[in-house]
Amino acid sequence: MKNTVLSLLIFGFIFTGQLLYAQQADTKSYSVNCSTWDCLEGNKNKGAIIKGVFRKYTPNKTGKGANHMFWDWELVLADSNAVPVESTYNEINYKYFEGKKVAIKGTIFYGIVIGSAEGQNARGFRIDPIGIDEIKK
Repeated sequence: MKNTVLSLLIFGFIFTGQLLYAQQADTKSYSVNCSTWDCLEGNKNKGAIIKGVFRKYTPNKTGKGANHMFWDWELVLADSNAVPVESTYNEINYKYFEGKKVAIKGTIFYGIVIGSAEGQNARGFRIDPIGIDEIKK
């Protein structure tokens, strides 16, 4: 009985700690605002607000991977560079934002974007969104 109570107390502390950590992650400040490629490079693997025009991904016409749809969406930045947007967060209606100027709250990911560490891969940037807002102006 004593061991059961002790186990429940330990589990409760661990669970409560995880909830507090999750709350802190949800209220994380996104003080970085990016709208250019240079800004993305300077803030890789950080949370940020990234602004640009949201559109359907446009595959390369030549070279390796020509005409292959690696992603569904991309964000065109103010300097005309495009960065892929990972569309795995199902809470967002991505189609609604197509062709609109948006602000994406998320992570500027830099790392392996195609493949795996064990095999062939491609490194680069992508945006992992947790929220998208239309910029009306």
